Amino acid sequence: MTDPLQSLWPEDVEVEDVLTPLTILKFQADELKKRTNGRLRAEIETAVEDSDVTHLFDIIAPSLNNYRIRLLTVCHNCDRVYPAKVQSDAIKLTWRQSSAAPTQSEFSDLIGKILQSDFTRSLVQSLLARISEKSHKTASQS
Repeated sequence: MTDPLQSLWPEDVEVEDVLTPLTILKFQADELKKRTNGRLRAEIETAVEDSDVTHLFDIIAPSLNNYRIRLLTVCHNCDRVYPAKVQSDAIKLTWRQSSAAPTQSEFSDLIGKILQSDFTRSLVQSLLARISEKSHKTASQS
């Protein structure tokens, strides 16, 4: 005889370290700096307005007069970090499209798609090329 009572909770509801979107973004910012040996860095600005928290993730090239470009924006409720809405030109996500990540796993997947997109790869390669060109010009003028 089967037990008529069973858990109806989804598999991902269990005790584990669930990370906030900000923690995930900060880690990715640190990774960019490490992978580019500090030639590029990311800065995250956070703003709170009414019941919403917004994180702005910018890539910065310090040696190019601190050139800055917005890669993505994340918005979530003050009381509930998930769902987190993500907007980015990297994968053509706008606020009108379905860009809400209801869980940490889906948020991480979405951020991964943005960071690994052709748009982001081209952006990073272009900035690194400009930095290299500038350093070669400076070296040849010395």
